[in-house]
Amino acid sequence: MLINFIRNLTRKQKITEISLEQLSTLWVETEQKNIESAKSVPANIWASSHLNNFYENYICPHTNVLGNTLEPIQKIMNFLDESGDCPSVAEDDPTETTDLKFLKITLAEHTINVAKEVIEIMKNGTRDYEFLLGEMLIIALAHNIGKKPAPGQNIPVDLPTKSAMLAEQFLQNLPFKKTAVKAIKTYKNSPKLNQAKILSAADHAARKMEETILEN
Repeated sequence: MLINFIRNLTRKQKITEISLEQLSTLWVETEQKNIESAKSVPANIWASSHLNNFYENYICPHTNVLGNTLEPIQKIMNFLDESGDCPSVAEDDPTETTDLKFLKITLAEHTINVAKEVIEIMKNGTRDYEFLLGEMLIIALAHNIGKKPAPGQNIPVDLPTKSAMLAEQFLQNLPFKKTAVKAIKTYKNSPKLNQAKILSAADHAARKMEETILEN
C-alpha cells in the first residue's frame, strides 16, 4: 500500500500546453460572445430615439460589467421615456440659472447628453472606470428626474432634493445608494464627493454642447 501511495504521489500528471495563438483565439471568441450577449439585450423599446440610441451605443457594450445596476438603469430610462418630454429647464427654478433657450431641449435629451459626458469624463480621468460605470450612469440618468412636476403640483424650490428623493426608488438596496443620493443633492452646490464633481462637470459640458447646437 505504501508503494502504491508513493507511486500516486510521484505520478506525472498530463499537462495540456496552449500556444499563444490558441490563447489569443480563445480570448477573441470570448470577447465576441460578450458583445453578442450585450447586443441581445432588448433595445429599441422606448418611444424616444435618444433613449434607444443611447442604450444601444453606450449601455449594450457594457452590460457585462453593469451587473445589478442594469435593471435600475432600464427603469430610470422607462421613467424618462414616459416623463422626459418636458423642458430641461424650469422658468421658476431658483436652483439653476435659467436660460430660456434651453426650453427647447427636453429633459430626456439633456439627461442623455449628461450621461454621455459622464462616460467620457470617466474614460479620460478614472482608472478602471467600468467598475464605477453603473453607479455613475444611475446618478446621471436620475439627476434631474424631479424636473417633471406631478399633476397639480409646482416645481419644488429644491429641485436636486426632489430628484434625489425620486431616485431612491430606483436605487433599491444597492450599496452606493446613500452616495448616489448625496451626489444628486449636492452636485450644484460646491460638490465634495467625486461622484458629484463628475456629475457637475458633465452637466456643464452637456449645456455647453447644447448651446452650440442651438446657436447653429
